Amino acid sequence: MGRDKPSRVWTTYETNVNANQLMSTDDADPNWEGGVEVHVGRQFACGAYAVDLGYWTIDDFQASSSQTHANFVSTPLLFNDLEFGVGDPVQDYFDTAEEHRLSRRNTIQNVELNLLETGSSRGSCSPWRSRRSVGVRYFQFDEDLALSTLDQGGVWGGNSGLDEVTMRSSVENNLIGVQLGYQLNRQWGQRATFFIAPKFGIYNNRIEHRFDLRRGDGTVAMPSAASGVSGSFPVSSSDNVVSFLTEMDLGFSWQPASHWSLFGGYRVVVLTGMGLADSQIPQYIVDIPEIANIDHQDALILHGAFFGVAYSL
Repeated sequence: MGRDKPSRVWTTYETNVNANQLMSTDDADPNWEGGVEVHVGRQFACGAYAVDLGYWTIDDFQASSSQTHANFVSTPLLFNDLEFGVGDPVQDYFDTAEEHRLSRRNTIQNVELNLLETGSSRGSCSPWRSRRSVGVRYFQFDEDLALSTLDQGGVWGGNSGLDEVTMRSSVENNLIGVQLGYQLNRQWGQRATFFIAPKFGIYNNRIEHRFDLRRGDGTVAMPSAASGVSGSFPVSSSDNVVSFLTEMDLGFSWQPASHWSLFGGYRVVVLTGMGLADSQIPQYIVDIPEIANIDHQDALILHGAFFGVAYSL
C-alpha cells in the first residue's frame, strides 16, 4: 500500500539566496510497503447472516531527506524568541547550517467487526448477487515528522550533541465509529467472481499531538523572557473531532476447489478530518498556543493491491 504525497512545508534554502528553496517536508515521501490482513467469521440463522472480524496493518511507512550546500543552508521557519539559554538562540542552529535532515514515520492499524448478509440473488438465473453489512471499526494512523539541523562545522553525534537540534511533530489519530457496507458480485462461469465492495463510516477521531524542540544533549528550547510567550516545550494537546472513512475494494475471486478460493484486487481508503504532522508546524515556532491548537482539516488517501486465500466450511 502507499499513501498520497504529504503536504508541503518549506524547511530549507541556500543561505543568503532566499529564492533557492532546497527542501520541504514532502521530500520525505514514503514508498510503498507490504502488510498483512486476516479475517475470521461464522454464519448463523441457517446461513442467512454472518459475523466477520478483520484486522489489517501495513509495515511502517518511512522516508527521509537531507540537504547541504556549499554556501550552507538556512530555514524559512522562524525560531525567533526561542533559546537554549541566555545568549544561545535556536535560530542560529538552523541558519547558516552544515546540513538539514528530514525523517518521517507512519504506522497504520485497522480492526473491524461486521454483521453481514451471506448474499442475495437478483433473480433465480441472475449472475448478480449482493450483500449488505453494518459494523464497528477502529482505525489508527500515527505520524512522526522530524527536522534536524547540524551547526556549521559540527559532526552528527559529536560534541555531546551540542551541535545539533531537532524539531519533532508527532500526531496520533484514533478513529472509532460505525460503518455501512455493500458488496456486489458478478458470477463469471462456475468458478470466477468479480466484486466491488464500498464501505462508508462516521467516526470520533481522538487526536493526540506532541511537538518538541530540543538540542542533541537533551536541552529543551524555551521562549525568551522578552518574547512574553507563556508555556514550554514539549507541547502536548488532544482533541475529539468528527472524521469520515470511505473504503472501496475492487477485485475478483476464483475457486479452484471446494471450500477454497483465491482472491485479489485493489483498495482505496479515503479519510477526512485527520491531524497530520506537517500541518501542525506554524511559521513562528515560538507560537505555543497555535501549536496546541490541533489542525484537523487534512485528508489522507491510502491505496494499493491485495491478494490472498480464503477457506470456508
